[in-house]
Amino acid sequence: MIEMSEFLTLHNPWWRQNTYIPSESALPRRQDYSRLWDLTVQTKQVVSITGLRRIGKTTMMRQMIADLLKTVHPKRILFVSFDQPIIETLPETITSILKWYGSEILAEKFPYVSDQTYIFFDEIQQIPQWQDMLKRYYDLTDKVKFVVSGSSSAFLRPAGRESLAGRVFDVTVHPLSYTEFLRLSPSKTFDDYLRFGQFPELLNFPSNETKVQYLRDSIIAKVLDIDIPTIVRIRNKQQLDRLFWTFMPNVGQIVNFPKLIRELGMSSSTFYKYLHVLSDSLLVHQVVNGSGSFRSEKRLLRKIYPSSSNFLSLYSPVPSMGFFAETYVAEMLLQTFHGVQLWYDRGKEVDFYLPDKHIAIEIKYQDTIHADDVANLNYLGKKRKNIRKILIVKKDFTSIVKDVEMVPIDEFEETIKKW
Repeated sequence: MIEMSEFLTLHNPWWRQNTYIPSESALPRRQDYSRLWDLTVQTKQVVSITGLRRIGKTTMMRQMIADLLKTVHPKRILFVSFDQPIIETLPETITSILKWYGSEILAEKFPYVSDQTYIFFDEIQQIPQWQDMLKRYYDLTDKVKFVVSGSSSAFLRPAGRESLAGRVFDVTVHPLSYTEFLRLSPSKTFDDYLRFGQFPELLNFPSNETKVQYLRDSIIAKVLDIDIPTIVRIRNKQQLDRLFWTFMPNVGQIVNFPKLIRELGMSSSTFYKYLHVLSDSLLVHQVVNGSGSFRSEKRLLRKIYPSSSNFLSLYSPVPSMGFFAETYVAEMLLQTFHGVQLWYDRGKEVDFYLPDKHIAIEIKYQDTIHADDVANLNYLGKKRKNIRKILIVKKDFTSIVKDVEMVPIDEFEETIKKW
């Protein structure tokens, strides 16, 4: 295991230099950082950080390492990225690494360590049966804390969820919020954020062409080509890819699934399996219709949104900014509330409906607002009394539509915190 020992020593420089601080420590903390930190230092449970690739999971782990180094002996912290060619993707890899770490670095038999020890495993979904391995160590000691991260599809396997039941806290890291974006790029506009502002590294690229390539190759392709096939058996990879890219130009439209299944030449079982996989991988979100009863055919109506409005920049021709805005609002609602729905009845549609909050939401990302723009909101208001009607607009219009609240879209994130 000579090569592996050199690799681990290289990637844990604080073992060699007590004063070493990861450079990521100087970067701004994400809004989820405080929760991650508290779960790491105050609980025994495994902390899992999941989210799309390039969303900042590794940066957050290394920031936690930097903060731990202020009070924890450097050799009590191990960081391993499994997204490296040198690492064999075998279940026993974890055991081999931890055995070597205990013997050569801690001079103790792992996991029977004498003091609190922190293990950070990045992109752990590359290792089969990793959940079972962590469960074994978790049950043997209270002095080892595991923090693991995985790309979007890291936790697709139901068996994996079951083996760590009660032993893990899941934290999903979402694309940059508009507030975070402004902190990093204060001179940019809201349209800049919708197009290319939701992934930290995108903010450093000079051209839109480079940004498009980055979104396509470093994020979406990695999930479709590597993460999903690693965990789920995909018989027809081309059909999976085609299904994902088919949803892009249909953002904001109610999808007729039977028709789409026929157009794609897929069986119903394959279609729904792949749709489920895309949803679990966090590449897309589904919003179902809430106007009918549970058994009604209306409930089959739904919209599919990409998990980031930035993904719409990959489609040619690029959709109008209204679709970017609706995707953004969907992102924020789905991150904040359970049971987000669309509402469609007799040809009348409202973009989003929150039944638990009795709130209906329509997005009009345009330069002017007319009475017709709130007609469907008012229609829904007549059918369901005491509904709060919200119109998300491009800017703060001076004209006020009766009985409808107007919320400028750049204030939306702060507004929904009060609901």
